[in-house]
Amino acid sequence: MKETTTAGGRASFKYEGSTSSDIQLFFKSATITIPTKLIKTTLANFQGKTIIGGFSMTDTPVEGLGYYIREYSKSEFNRSLSPRYASHLSAIFRDEGLANLTKDGRRVVVNFK
Repeated sequence: MKETTTAGGRASFKYEGSTSSDIQLFFKSATITIPTKLIKTTLANFQGKTIIGGFSMTDTPVEGLGYYIREYSKSEFNRSLSPRYASHLSAIFRDEGLANLTKDGRRVVVNFK
């Protein structure tokens, strides 16, 4: 099991897997699975691009990664992953060298390689 911090660096979390497999995020109340298909599609879709994180569950910006994760999971998996899990996924992308994370005020910016 690995441990890292969310994209904003405010909280730590544990997970198993990598960007080449399903990722399980472990929380006290649940385990959330991020499917490989979502990971690979996200990386392919945003390769070389810079977007905002958009991790808010209540005011999710359409141009953010959180919105993309929520809408993609709804259409492809018939379940909606919360935009906040994009913060966890971004952190894993960072740790695997697939993206750089910066801050623009309070917003997290994801720079995909």
